[in-house]
Amino acid sequence: MELSPLGLGGAQLGNLYHAMSGETAVCARHGVELPDAALALPRTHPAVTSVVVGAHAPDQVTLNVRRAAAKIPAGLWHDLKDAGLVRAGVLATGDRP
Repeated sequence: MELSPLGLGGAQLGNLYHAMSGETAVCARHGVELPDAALALPRTHPAVTSVVVGAHAPDQVTLNVRRAAAKIPAGLWHDLKDAGLVRAGVLATGDRP
């Protein structure tokens, strides 16, 4: 079986693609880019005090700062949960970012 760079193959890769397509569509309806939502998601939980993001070039640092400052509407988290794209318990507050 051929694996993707993430080490996923076959049905796993298809499931990942399907979930990302769904998440991208929900984000688009809220005017949010998927990477912005991905960076904000951990901050919805009160136990999370920081999120560490890697970069290998100065322009990536600038982009990461912009993404971290993006405003994420609370409705996005509710819609992701309602669509079954976020597991129960992942979103603890939904209103912090």
